[in-house]
Amino acid sequence: MQMQFYDINIYQFGNEYKVVYLKRFETSEPHIHEKDLEPKMIGDRFSCNISRSKSTILGLALCNDWQYFVTFTLDAEKYDRYDLKKFIKDLSQFIRNQRRLHNYDIKYVLIPEQHQDGAWHMHGLFSGIPWDDLEFFNAIEHPIKLVTGGYKYSKAFLNKFGFNSFGKIKSKAAVSRYILKYVGKGLGLQDIEQGAHLYYASQRLNRPKLVKQSISDRIITDIDYKNDFMASKWLSEKEYNSLDEEFSRWRYE
Repeated sequence: MQMQFYDINIYQFGNEYKVVYLKRFETSEPHIHEKDLEPKMIGDRFSCNISRSKSTILGLALCNDWQYFVTFTLDAEKYDRYDLKKFIKDLSQFIRNQRRLHNYDIKYVLIPEQHQDGAWHMHGLFSGIPWDDLEFFNAIEHPIKLVTGGYKYSKAFLNKFGFNSFGKIKSKAAVSRYILKYVGKGLGLQDIEQGAHLYYASQRLNRPKLVKQSISDRIITDIDYKNDFMASKWLSEKEYNSLDEEFSRWRYE
């Protein structure tokens, strides 16, 4: 009788865990190794870049502590709103200056997006600037939703670039998945080949950690996603800990 075996990898994303099942081989004996299945590339390179970037962004989002969901734009009187490379270059220098001048421990994951007219702005996750160092919006000059929503803005960023908003994060798990909707919006393969990135992140961020590997002849959890080559399941820390007994029954190489 043929048996399906799976390579199983479990990654820790902060307080969450992801179980990834990769089809390994079909055999009647678990110790017989055959050539691993090689999945065919699905979709074009751009789709693969987006999928890979979303996975990386989710890992960075869940594995680090964030204070704010941010939006950064460019004032047409100060900048060419269509020049993403200059925006990124100057923003990076601006952040370095803020770290040096104020001793801010700034960390970020930023995702570029285009307006319908092609102008660039960014959304992302941010930390390192104290809440009291930001300014409240006021109902006379700014949209009421920013005032009632309790958003603030950076006066230094406003003077340098233009509109910006900082909103306190209530649920890291929710906002980490929410920002994925912006990945690739307005970008095409040509933009990527010309050096544009699907996201920009500060250095020394925590990343997902591989905490367990094994081989099993069965999927021991309900699954969230499945295709012809793999399946995956997200677990809370409590759910992960409760599966210890099941994990002990896995067949190890």
